[in-house]
Amino acid sequence: MKVLADLHQDDLYYSLFLLFVKRLGWELYRPVGFDWHAAGYWKYSENLQTVEQYLRLPDDAILKDGYYEIYEKKHNYFHKAITFEQFKHLDIDIVVASVNQHEQPYFDLIQKHKPRAKLIRQVGNIHDNVDTNICKNLLASIAPIDYPPDINVVFYHQEFEPTTFKFLPPKNYKTITNLMNCLPDSQDFAVWKQYKCLLPEYDWKMYGILGDDGIIGTEAGVAEALHKTSFTWHLKAQADGFGHVIHNAFATGRPPIVKASYYRGQLAGALMIDTVTCIDLEKRNIEDNIRLIRACSRPEVFKRMSENAHRIFVEAINYDEQFEEIKGFLEKLK
Repeated sequence: MKVLADLHQDDLYYSLFLLFVKRLGWELYRPVGFDWHAAGYWKYSENLQTVEQYLRLPDDAILKDGYYEIYEKKHNYFHKAITFEQFKHLDIDIVVASVNQHEQPYFDLIQKHKPRAKLIRQVGNIHDNVDTNICKNLLASIAPIDYPPDINVVFYHQEFEPTTFKFLPPKNYKTITNLMNCLPDSQDFAVWKQYKCLLPEYDWKMYGILGDDGIIGTEAGVAEALHKTSFTWHLKAQADGFGHVIHNAFATGRPPIVKASYYRGQLAGALMIDTVTCIDLEKRNIEDNIRLIRACSRPEVFKRMSENAHRIFVEAINYDEQFEEIKGFLEKLK
């Protein structure tokens, strides 16, 4: 089976790779080349810099038999990428749109060029707009919601490498690490500065775009940063679609400091139990939160909290069981 999926987010695309290639043994391709945009089948953005970012054929791309091989550094693997002309010569079985802007273009693409292919809409955000008149198959990494009865839908968690984001017993007890991009531009940056000032004995790390400690460019580097920290700082006002970093934190057993209301009704919200698996800053005033963070940093207390965070992830998310559900979904594609 051959699958074409758009690329707009590296972690999401890698999760599709783990599903379609690693688990199912199928072939996964992504669009490359400006002919996709020129033909009207790539509409994620009309900004020419964004078009360049996602569709430019890299200089080091390797031409294979009917596709290009492109190295992806973050997850240390190779994409199979195809131009629009190469697409026309492949027997594509499934087309995956991961953004609303590609629903109609991919529907039209199938109708004109691959009439036997099936369209899947990957839904990664609970606020995603989905046109269920044309998208009848939904691969939804969101908390379950109601869709029309004629829709073939499976709810799941995007997979990431469990051997990379594995649980390791904590060694540091007074480190707080942010892994979100653009923290200085966020509405809660003042909260970060306030807590950092009031907890001077802690080692504060701010990674990501605009971060004081730079950008971590690989998945292995993110896992290493998590293994070295005690708490993660994750005050993300717009919350996440699926939320790889917040799930990575629970998988590795590194309790996040959060405002839990940001995740109400979202997948990661089910993992957040104040003082058990996380610290919810909204539950107390700042003075009490400072005392709580210090109390939870005692080795015997933090070890228990770390184990709780990992345990709730394992209990809530079984990738093997979800894979069986996804196979059933794929067998019913419309």
